[in-house]
Amino acid sequence: MKLKLALPAVCLTAILTGCGSTATTVVETPKATTSAIDSKLEETLKSTQDWNPLDSSDYDLPNKATDHFNESQVNSVAEDVIGLLENQLKFQQAGSRDEVLDDVDKFIASAPGRISHDLKGSKKASMEGDDELWPVAYVQEVGSAYTIKDESRTTYAWRVREKNMFGTKGVEVLVLHRTFYRLTNESDDENFVSVGRWIGLSTIDPEYAESSKDYAYTINYAYAGANLCDAHSSYLLVPTDKEEDEAFSGKLTSVPSKEFVPHSDFKVNEEAREQALQRC
Repeated sequence: MKLKLALPAVCLTAILTGCGSTATTVVETPKATTSAIDSKLEETLKSTQDWNPLDSSDYDLPNKATDHFNESQVNSVAEDVIGLLENQLKFQQAGSRDEVLDDVDKFIASAPGRISHDLKGSKKASMEGDDELWPVAYVQEVGSAYTIKDESRTTYAWRVREKNMFGTKGVEVLVLHRTFYRLTNESDDENFVSVGRWIGLSTIDPEYAESSKDYAYTINYAYAGANLCDAHSSYLLVPTDKEEDEAFSGKLTSVPSKEFVPHSDFKVNEEAREQALQRC
């Protein structure tokens, strides 16, 4: 079975050529960071070669039953998970901080049923909290100064499990969607950013939730290869040539295609992040 694509509380976590010359000669010396980027890009292209094209529009549903929930019930929850992911993926590139904030509001408004209501409450709590990167949990957008190339690719994986909810058995359906964005700037320099998106819905009654959209939910993200200062100041993911920025999210593209890994594997080192932010 395929689906067409284009928690009471949300989990918000969080991550030139040098020229020397004389009167008769010009000597060009590429910077070491350029070759390092090229090497990482080549490695990532190999590890993602069996991923889907970025514009892939088909998702296989889990087609999996649990002890207390049949395959049809699980798939009905999964359809709503994909619908929420589809709404999020509409916002993959933006030009400014204000545009990101507007897209956050559009994403929240697009969520069905009580999910939209609860997201509004979570947004308010996030704005009042200490994490200044909160918009990136809702939409993960590449800065529009970079062109997203056709070689960009995606992959996804499901996790279905039962969990105790309100004193009884419930079912959680969670998708991990990963994107490798191959990027070029105005000078045609190549670089890349990787993004992981975890979206899950839970319910004790899939039939009721299918009509009401009254779910508990989880929304998480992780990124690699993006500059923390740009994410902090403009909420945009801009590729970096700084090796230390990789420490904030782990290696998203090294996990094999279609393999599920939990968001907990990509937890941010808060102390390291704060130290890096102080250097911005």
